[in-house]
Amino acid sequence: MTTAKSERTHICLFGRTNVGKSSILNLIAKQDVSIVSEIAGTTTDVVEKVMELAPIGAVVIVDTAGIDDTSELGSERKRKTELIYRKCDFAVLIVEPNKWTEYEENVIVQLNHFDIKFAILINKIDLQQPSIEFIGKMHSIANGYVMQISATTTVSTDLINQLTTTISKLLPDLADDTNMLAGLIAPNDTVLFVTPIDTGAPKGRMILPQVQALRAVLDINAIAIFVQVAEYQQTLRLLHTPPKIVVTDSQVINEVVELSPPEQLLTTFSILLARLKGDFAVEARSAYILKDIKKDAKILIAEACSHHQQKDDIAKVKFPKLLEKYCGFMPQIDYCNGRDFPANIADYNLIIHCGACMLTRTEKLNRVRIATDAGVPLTNFGMALSFLNGHYDRVLEPFTNELE
Repeated sequence: MTTAKSERTHICLFGRTNVGKSSILNLIAKQDVSIVSEIAGTTTDVVEKVMELAPIGAVVIVDTAGIDDTSELGSERKRKTELIYRKCDFAVLIVEPNKWTEYEENVIVQLNHFDIKFAILINKIDLQQPSIEFIGKMHSIANGYVMQISATTTVSTDLINQLTTTISKLLPDLADDTNMLAGLIAPNDTVLFVTPIDTGAPKGRMILPQVQALRAVLDINAIAIFVQVAEYQQTLRLLHTPPKIVVTDSQVINEVVELSPPEQLLTTFSILLARLKGDFAVEARSAYILKDIKKDAKILIAEACSHHQQKDDIAKVKFPKLLEKYCGFMPQIDYCNGRDFPANIADYNLIIHCGACMLTRTEKLNRVRIATDAGVPLTNFGMALSFLNGHYDRVLEPFTNELE
């Protein structure tokens, strides 16, 4: 199974039109991924190349439209480019020798705003040599992380070596893989997963959070057992030693709690994802806002993936029913899907976000930050479901120490 995009380091290329972004993407990828032309604005949309970049590992190289695009579609292209900042782990600002404009200045402002590590790459040095003053200015802006190449003459491996060396220095923790079960289990512990096969489950496959959780167990050299709800209690009886922790789908939390001994530690896949990708403490604290929801409250339910509504859809069917039952009335509920995140976040009293398995950690953390800056609490599907069902203390029990 290939690494999902959401688990890859996103390296994003920014620069003015016709500065050579597409040529540099092709050079890194060692193949023609983007169309290269002398005509400004050839890249009309974001282009992504999934690849392995040793020693960084699994990455996505993102080629963006020109930041100075003045064509009829330029504003839409620029909007899509600006959305890239939210999922960017590392940026390369590509410039031409001795040319620095307001467009480059704005990119630096955005990179600093989103706290994105970056380097400056001076391209086209075969056409013009950068002056000493210009090089000095670039080093000052990029804290010394400056590369000089000609995309038409530089050997691919030379650019890749410069790029990976720079990224390794600026993102030294990339090699430290985050494990969603770290600190919860030890080698030889047993983890029991309860994974119902409902209408939302892909035929013949497991959903991504379940796959990620399985890999997390294997990486710790522990033991994983997967069952459906009907087999859960029988499995508990068959085990000579109780599982160290039970992880269940949030939608069957009531059944699993009812069938579990009171001393059994348990939580949900979605809560583990909040721990892996989000701001766990912020999202855990925000669920308590549900106690004080008023009749005129506005709730945003955000899903990171787009899919057709199912008959037992968690966002559009189950949450409305649970909210109405818990509150005694139906608050206003709005929805957003995919990478769309509303600009009017401040209008909401609470955001309930999915596990974000389709988002990078950077992108999810930026959503939490946007909500926090707007003064809006953001919680997680698993946390909200457990809270509304009356099991919140139970599912947070495994994390008591880190949440204190």
